[in-house]
Amino acid sequence: MATRVPKYTYEKIIQQNAGQGWEDVSSYPATSQGLALDRATRELLRHDFREYARMGYPARVIFRRSLSPVYRNAVKPLIGEPE
Repeated sequence: MATRVPKYTYEKIIQQNAGQGWEDVSSYPATSQGLALDRATRELLRHDFREYARMGYPARVIFRRSLSPVYRNAVKPLIGEPE
């Protein structure tokens, strides 16, 4: 019996706008509900966000869901994509 491969990865992303549009500056693992995985990660995210906001440029935190690379590689032979 094969093990189940998660389809998505979830991340909290800190973005900063220094005049060139919003750019990702840090990422942290998250749950599917958009929460940080644990207390230490949540505190690190909060601390880093404050540091980026203190730099004088607009900063924001977003939640991102992306296709897992493990899942993408597992289904590539089924889809028929070139390797």
